[in-house]
Amino acid sequence: RRSARTTTHNAPTHNTSATMSSGIVCADEVGQKYEQMKIRKTASFMVMKIQNDQVEVVEEGTEKGDNGGVQPVMEWISEGDRLNECCYAVIDVAVSKADGRQLSKLVFLTW
Repeated sequence: RRSARTTTHNAPTHNTSATMSSGIVCADEVGQKYEQMKIRKTASFMVMKIQNDQVEVVEEGTEKGDNGGVQPVMEWISEGDRLNECCYAVIDVAVSKADGRQLSKLVFLTW
């Protein structure tokens, strides 16, 4: 006689908090704001930096130039001494294809 075996599978849970390979934790808002930017186009750029032992969003921009968020984020970086800070940015870049189609690509930048 064989006994019936039951297997339970745990559904994967969505964890918005992530730990980078360096051990630094990303604040929950980073993933949430990135998803909103990617899907809902809520921002043209998002700047993050490591503060309080985690990655946090320090600036979001909604204004767009001819090439999406490139010009606004470059203006933000050039203010004060921000170029000498260690930051990360996600920029919504407007791209024109050879056939005339307009696309939007998210670009990750570090400095």
